[in-house]
Amino acid sequence: MIVSEKEIPKIVEHLKSQGLAALPTETVYGLAGNALKEEPILSIFKLKNRPKFDPLIVHIKDVSELNKYAIQPIPKAASLLTQKYWPGPLTIVLPKTALIPDVVTSGLPFCAFRIPQHPLFQKILRQLDFPLAAPSANPFGYVSPTNAKHVAMNLDVPFILDGGPAKHGLESTIIGFVEKGKALLLRHGSIPHEEIDKLVPGLLDETSSKKSPQSPGQLDKHYATRKKLYLIEDLKSFKIKETDGLICFGHVPYQGKNVFNLSTNGDFIEAGKNLFSMLHLLDNHSGINQIFALKLPNIGLGKAINDRLERAEKN
Repeated sequence: MIVSEKEIPKIVEHLKSQGLAALPTETVYGLAGNALKEEPILSIFKLKNRPKFDPLIVHIKDVSELNKYAIQPIPKAASLLTQKYWPGPLTIVLPKTALIPDVVTSGLPFCAFRIPQHPLFQKILRQLDFPLAAPSANPFGYVSPTNAKHVAMNLDVPFILDGGPAKHGLESTIIGFVEKGKALLLRHGSIPHEEIDKLVPGLLDETSSKKSPQSPGQLDKHYATRKKLYLIEDLKSFKIKETDGLICFGHVPYQGKNVFNLSTNGDFIEAGKNLFSMLHLLDNHSGINQIFALKLPNIGLGKAINDRLERAEKN
């Protein structure tokens, strides 16, 4: 059920009673539950049909909570990142204390932490004495939701708090400190890794690691539409059919009712915000049988967008 801000007191009580609620963040909508209790965490995995080996992100209200939930001392590089980007679309993976249940981290000794920027999510966190685990509020592996209607179309949740369209539309960038002295890029996201590398030089890219997932968004198959999606490098030899949907970027030779441009001006930020909404639109379009997506320039946020499309294609 989609509800407005006035229902926040009910949502808070529901979360305190170990229930779940879909909440808006600046990245995508999240399916939230008490991160310190096993019951709501298991409910999240069950409702999403998410495999238990895929860890969750824990959302905290302020950086001081890391003193309780992350093993001290925090690496200097991690502190620099939190000072610059929190609250915001950056997740930090750190060794965890025993207060975070192993079910949250899929048995791993470290946990992903984030402070969300969305004012409604923050308002709820301030009324709770526990953090919230909140993966994307969608069936596992499907396109992430960037508005309340996307959630309602795919999940049966008692409360879906409408906070408007997501500001960024791409999940958070994830930086891990899981190996001593090393900062690892575990997931491309709303903050380009080139920007983070300026603050933390020597960032190691582990986004294509074949190890078991160390953070969300590392599985080969993810973010997928139900219709088959094909990623194409260019449009030189591409011929669009009447039942094809095309997602493109910048100036392209195609126009028409089934052509959807992430950003006609070639703006990566606009493209990131539009990506999941367009995938939802094409996946539910009765006149489209298959989806083609033009690969973006592999720089800045283009890397994060291409990452989503590449994983979606493998479905």
